[in-house]
Amino acid sequence: LAAGRAAAAAAKGALEQVTADHDASARALGAAGEVDALVRGVADAERALAVATAALDDLRPAREELVRAEAAAEPERLRQASAELDREVAGAAREVEAGDVRLAAATDVAAVARRRLEAAVTALEAVEGIDRRLGVIAEQLAAIATLRETHAAAGRALAAAGTAVAAQREAEATAAAAATRASATADSAADALREARRLHAADAAGRLAALLAADDPCPVCGSRHHPAPARPQPGAPDDAAVEKLDEALAKAVRRRDQLVAAAAAAVAARVEAEGREGAARASRDALPALPEGESLERERGDLGARRGALVADHAAATAEVATAEGEVRLLRERRAAAVERQQTLTRQAADAACAFAAALAASPFATEGALAEAVRPADVVAALRQRIARAEQQAATARDLLADRRTRLGGREAPDLPALQATHAALSEKRAALLTADEDARNTVSWLESLVAAHADFAARQGREGPAAQAAHRLQQMVTGQAHAVERLSLHRWVLGAVLEQVVAHATVILRQMTRGRYELVRAEPASRGVAAGLDIDVLDHWTGACRGARTLSGGETFLASLALSLALARTAEEHQGGRRLETVFIDEGFGALDAETLEYAMAALQGLRAEGRVVGVISHVEEMQRSIPVQLRLLRRGDDTTTEIVGAP
Repeated sequence: LAAGRAAAAAAKGALEQVTADHDASARALGAAGEVDALVRGVADAERALAVATAALDDLRPAREELVRAEAAAEPERLRQASAELDREVAGAAREVEAGDVRLAAATDVAAVARRRLEAAVTALEAVEGIDRRLGVIAEQLAAIATLRETHAAAGRALAAAGTAVAAQREAEATAAAAATRASATADSAADALREARRLHAADAAGRLAALLAADDPCPVCGSRHHPAPARPQPGAPDDAAVEKLDEALAKAVRRRDQLVAAAAAAVAARVEAEGREGAARASRDALPALPEGESLERERGDLGARRGALVADHAAATAEVATAEGEVRLLRERRAAAVERQQTLTRQAADAACAFAAALAASPFATEGALAEAVRPADVVAALRQRIARAEQQAATARDLLADRRTRLGGREAPDLPALQATHAALSEKRAALLTADEDARNTVSWLESLVAAHADFAARQGREGPAAQAAHRLQQMVTGQAHAVERLSLHRWVLGAVLEQVVAHATVILRQMTRGRYELVRAEPASRGVAAGLDIDVLDHWTGACRGARTLSGGETFLASLALSLALARTAEEHQGGRRLETVFIDEGFGALDAETLEYAMAALQGLRAEGRVVGVISHVEEMQRSIPVQLRLLRRGDDTTTEIVGAP
């Protein structure tokens, strides 16, 4: 640890010295980099200024072209304005000539329209006679319409009277039928009353005998002895029934009389309706015949059409004259305006020609041809100005940048930058190596210090825990069986063996029942004293008296033994869980290896579990079990699909 601390101090001192040299080198390299950048910046600025100056020299022809184009701009504008006014003067002259032609044509059209209007006014004089004839026709057609309406009203009255007669005849038939039925009902009531009265009279002795009592005098003979009283007639009505039939007869007679009177009234109403029908027919027949009015309608239509045509022709002629005269006035106004515009443009064209001549004389161009050669389009002038301005701006920017960078350089020379960079790289590598050495030395010191502390801690714990460790080692050997060289029985296997003995005891009871007392399960003894006590099971065969390994059992016997052990394990688990029952047991396939008698004993054992209140689930395809188990969950396969169904559940 002391050697490590000395090495760490030496590494730290070397690192501090190299770090100081490295920082100084970094500062020198940074300053040299700035100077080098300024030197290269001055060279770049000088090259940029030379390029900008050369570009300005190249633009000298463009500058001269721009000067001439700017000088020609105003004279050219005045020339174009004068030419435009000359074209407008020519157009105004053509417009005046065209106006004269249109005005002459419109004057001819107006004259024709006035002659047509005069003819329409002359033809319109016949409208008055047409109106008088139309009035006469209207009066005649009105009279015909009134007479036609009278005929229609008489026809409607006759039809209504005929309908009333038919209705009365139907009412008469209905009333007669009702009266006939009422008479039949009254006759039936009279017959019933006569029959009831006959039976009632025949039963007088029987009714009297019913009133006799012992020792009471007879109201007929006065005797107090009644040796042979008369017997009541079967079906004979009593007084109340006879009285009820009498009331029914009276009601039927009243109903009959009412309906007979109604039938007579219906006959009278029918006769009265027939009289009204005759009067309506006579009134209709007395009307005069309807005159023929179709010719009057045709004449009125023809006259109306003729009158409308005359009026429409007059209106159209009037409108045509007004339109033609309005067009003439409008064309005259337009011609006057065109003449005035022509005169104005002529004066403006003369003024523009004078202004152009003055501007050309004042310009540097002797002729219009020279002016035309100097003229450039506006976009070309703008492009020339932009190119020259951009070149001047670039030259000014280059001059300013060169002056600024020379000022910042201040006359300093370019440094030896590669030599400074090589020195700094060497110091960086040396510093990185010393950093690693310093870290390794500090880690070594820290590790040695932790080892010293751990060594002291282990020494102290060894002194404190030695006796306890020996006692724990002895206990571990006893629990694992290593302390018993002969049995080599661990506590874990000893506990499992005790539990296995309980399971085997319960399983033996179940297996004896299923094998009719042949087999018994026993815990196997170890083969030799030198082998650890196992958890194997043997089978005691009472038929042969031999005890053999469980692996010697057949497939069906193995299944019965496994079933017995499973059920016994469930009971043992209940005992070790404080009596908590395992209510459900599921048994997978295996019954197919049993013969019929053995299967019966196995099912009896399972039924015993079910009687104890447990739920026993058996997974099997054996048909005998399907017939003996009442409640089943079946899985049915149809092609690639599998479905389920429950059988026997309530």
